[in-house]
Amino acid sequence: MWIRYKRYKVSGFATFLSAIGAMAMYVGIMSFVMILLYSANGVKDEESLIFIPILIVLIIAGALSKYKLADYVAARALKNIANDTPSKRAQENRIQHKYYRFNNGDGGLRKTGLKVEYLDMNGDWIENPDLIKKFVNKDTDIHEITEEEAVELVRSRKGY
Repeated sequence: MWIRYKRYKVSGFATFLSAIGAMAMYVGIMSFVMILLYSANGVKDEESLIFIPILIVLIIAGALSKYKLADYVAARALKNIANDTPSKRAQENRIQHKYYRFNNGDGGLRKTGLKVEYLDMNGDWIENPDLIKKFVNKDTDIHEITEEEAVELVRSRKGY
């Protein structure tokens, strides 16, 4: 006998819940039938009758998991897929740099989260963890610049 469950293309977790629910229903129903058959054939085992409420709960929980919970999870996954557009993903994945220039000279800094890099003489960004102090101590010898100004700063260092 095959255990039948619903396969969801949008969510593997919903398929898993449906399969677990189907197995719980199968085990619950088969065990319930076995206990009823033994008690009908004259095998009176009061200890096995204790399991009847547990099996009923198992069957109900399995049915809810197979049908309702799996459908709910699949619907949520489908809604999340519909709300996820390429432009949102690109915006979230875009690295947000902030650029700074020293008030004296033509040096520059680039900050990405807690990562701080300085512009070396060749126009390359070199990471230096000690420069985070400039932002913690709120030094006033730097000011924020736009990305275009930072590109011009790099070009001037590279000699373009």
